[in-house]
This record gives sequence, structure tokens and C-alpha cells, in this order.
Amino acid sequence: MSTTQSIDTYPWSGGAWGAGSFDPDAYYPGADYGQPQRSTVELANGVEIIDPFDLDNLLFIDKEKVELASKQLDVLEAEIRTNPDAVLSCFIGTGGTIAMSYENGVKLPKIDTKTIVGELPDSKKGKYKLASFQLPTLIDSADMEIDYWSDTVIAMSWMWQNMSDKVKERFAGFAVAHGTDTLYGAGATTSAELGPDLPFNVGFVAAQKSIEDKVNDVAGNVHGTLITLAELHAQRVAMPFVYFGGDSGAAYNAAAVVKVSDTEFDGFDSPMHKPAITYKNFAVEGVDQAQFNRHSLKSKNSDNFFPVILDGYLELDEIILRQGKSPEYYAERINLAKKLGSHAVLVTSFGGFTGPKKSLRALIGAAEDAGITLFSANPFPQGETGHVYESSSMLRDSTETTVILPESAYYFYEIARKLFPNDTTAQIAFIRENDYVGEQPEGFMQNAFPVQRLEDGKIASKYSVPHRTTDGVVIPRVGAPYILDDDGAKTLLVSKSKDS
Repeated sequence: MSTTQSIDTYPWSGGAWGAGSFDPDAYYPGADYGQPQRSTVELANGVEIIDPFDLDNLLFIDKEKVELASKQLDVLEAEIRTNPDAVLSCFIGTGGTIAMSYENGVKLPKIDTKTIVGELPDSKKGKYKLASFQLPTLIDSADMEIDYWSDTVIAMSWMWQNMSDKVKERFAGFAVAHGTDTLYGAGATTSAELGPDLPFNVGFVAAQKSIEDKVNDVAGNVHGTLITLAELHAQRVAMPFVYFGGDSGAAYNAAAVVKVSDTEFDGFDSPMHKPAITYKNFAVEGVDQAQFNRHSLKSKNSDNFFPVILDGYLELDEIILRQGKSPEYYAERINLAKKLGSHAVLVTSFGGFTGPKKSLRALIGAAEDAGITLFSANPFPQGETGHVYESSSMLRDSTETTVILPESAYYFYEIARKLFPNDTTAQIAFIRENDYVGEQPEGFMQNAFPVQRLEDGKIASKYSVPHRTTDGVVIPRVGAPYILDDDGAKTLLVSKSKDS
């Protein structure tokens, strides 16, 4: 069935999928699909974004199931008042291998959240009290859409906003069960959407094998995720993380994680960050204090927590440099991006921001002719952009170099586009100069000039920091953008206090 036929066959209406289910193969997030009207809020710069605290803005997750999970936490909080070691969490199921069962020899996501949590050892169940809900149809992570991730963000945001103080005091965070293949996207997108003043923890849990496999990593990863949620909560730290590696695994910064193996139980890594917590040595030496400091509740203002919801298909195009491709190929890729409505293209280089010079000349020239903004990202970022190779200089001079993973840059650009839809300067500054949610290397955060250029033997920056954009927005080095008026008063661009 073609996309057009599917749109005609499954027009969007509030209950198009029927009670308790929807068909992922029939859902197309593009504007032509006819998304329902959703409530919005106005930012300080006049931009309208989807209200992240309105459960009526959910597209798939059952609103009543979220409300029920919230009420369940109230009941559980009353049960643990005499147990000071117990914590509350909410488990969210989306699908993936961790939820897969064999059907006619094929693995399909069929196992619900209660069954997954049931793998937790009996000796641990008294410590972790869990509410839960899930997508109405569990999904192979290869079929994930931005809108599915955004539904979980809306649900989490509403639950936190409506929690009693007693529940918040004992609430360790959310555990999101997800597949491994697109877990980097879920981590980066969710981190970016939740924003810099996140007041709670979100742990992504996945597995290389499912419960039905004789040897699997489900129980170890579920246990490790819940332990990490509890430990971060105890340390007054709030961050999104990916837990992987079983009982001797680690929790990685979700905004900068990559999959490194399809078979090993420790199949994830974060090239720019140490693990937030490592359990190989029973966490005796496993806490990364730099990340704890970056995500400490002391460094945030929870009253300003206001997620930015992404939706539909993303605009940013990506070109990955390869050997053996003609320069004309890259020029045509730019022309295609322009034809499809993209205003920017992300160029993923070789290591060290290098690439084939003939191809770079064709790509850069085509982008200049088309009016396309080029960003570049290094697949092995360490915070350094001042490489002295000839092709590195070409990329620095003609593209907006970033110091985050290509996967992160891809999704963080969309947040910038939501916040500054008509301000290219602001979009560039947001990605290059703002460590929004800890996506950049910790050591690099201390550098007042994050964009390094070799000019007369000195390191300089393309912009000053903080950077005032064309619409009067100032983007600080760490944290959220704000409006600075003529008297020097600050107003956060995204803030619940904006209407007050």
C-alpha cells in the first residue's frame, strides 16, 4: 500500500486506531496526514509550541492509563511510608527486543511492562515500587517515530507536574523500555525535549536478548536501571541515561550514547563522557562527579522545567562523507535537500573533521548556491575542532562545526528550529555554543570559546559567548536561552512562569 493510499484509508481522527491499539505501519507523521489540533503555549519570543503538560496532546498513549499510573503512585507512596529504603518509579513500555516474543519463528514486540518488571528478583521488589503504562501497540524500535517518543515526554511531564510533594520526595524517576537499534535517537531526542531544568530522572532500559531466550540480559538491565534511578535520586541528581551491561553494567549520558555491539551485553558506549555510574567495581569508584555536578538539582531551577515537544517528520538532511562517491553526487544531494524543503544539512565527516576535498568543494559550492546552512559533526568528538588537516580547515571555514555526536546534532537542530523557526543565527548558536542538557564533553564546558579556530596561531571563536541572536535572544554557555531586555532583565525563552 502506498503512502497516499494509507493516508486515505486511515485518516486521523481522535480514535482512528480503535480502543487500545494503533497500526504503526499505517501512521505517517507528515503534515499531509492531517494531525489533530493540539493545544499550544507561546514562548517569550512569540513562537507557539505544543503544550507539554496537556494529556489531550497525546497521540497514542491512553490518557486514562497515564492518569491511572499517577493515582497508583499515590497508593504506593502510602504503602512505603514505613520503609525508608523504598523508592517509587514509573515503568513505560515502548517495545523493542526487551519486549519481544517469538511468533512463527519471528521476534515481535508482545511482552507487556508488568512481565518485564516481573524479571526483577523477588528480593528487590520490596525496594522498587512501580506504576506502569505503555504504548497501546508495542513497536520494533526500527519503526520508531518522533511522535512516539514525544508522547512519552508529554506523559512524563504531566505526571511530574501533577505529583504530590510526598510522591515527588520518594520518586526516583521513569524507566523507559526501548529497543537497542534506535536507542541513541530516543536518548538524544528525549534529552533535548525535556530540556536543561529537568527535575526528575529518566532511565532507558533495553536488552540484546528477550525473556524467552535461555540466556538474556533483561533482569540485569532492569535491575541496573532501577538501582541507577534510586542512586541518582539519593544524590539529588536528575538526568536522562541509558543503562546497559547487566549487573556489572553502566549508566551513560542519554544525549551522547552510541551502540557498539549487536551481541555483547555491554553493547553501548558514550565516546565523549565517562559513564555517570559504573557497577563493575560495585560503584565504589564508579561515580562521575563531573556529570553529577552538571545535572545536580542545585544547578537547576525546577520551576522552569518546560519541555519542547517535537512532532512530525524532521527537516534536517544528513550527508555522510564516503570514499568512492563522485563530487557530483554530493552536489545533487544538496539540490535534493533544497527541493524537499530542508534549510540545513548535517555533514558527518571522517574522524578529525576530514573528508575528500573534491567532494567537499562540490558540496560546499552547491550549498552556497542553494542557500543551505551546513553543519558538520565528527563521529568521534572530543571537544576539539581545531584540527590542522587541509580538509578540516575547509569544513571549519564553510560549515558550522559542532562538538557533539552526529546523532545528537541531528535531533538538537530540530529543537533549535522549534525555538527559533526564523532565526538561522540563533539555530547555529544553539547547537554550537550552548551545552543545553550536558550533550557536550565536560572538559569542553569550561572553554569560553567552544568553536575553536586557528587564526594567527591563536584559538578564537566565530561568536562571542553568550551570544545574542538576531531576535534578541541570548544563549548562555550552559542552560536555557533567555530574552534580555534593554534594562538587562532576563526572561527565559521557555518557562512556565512566562504567563505569570
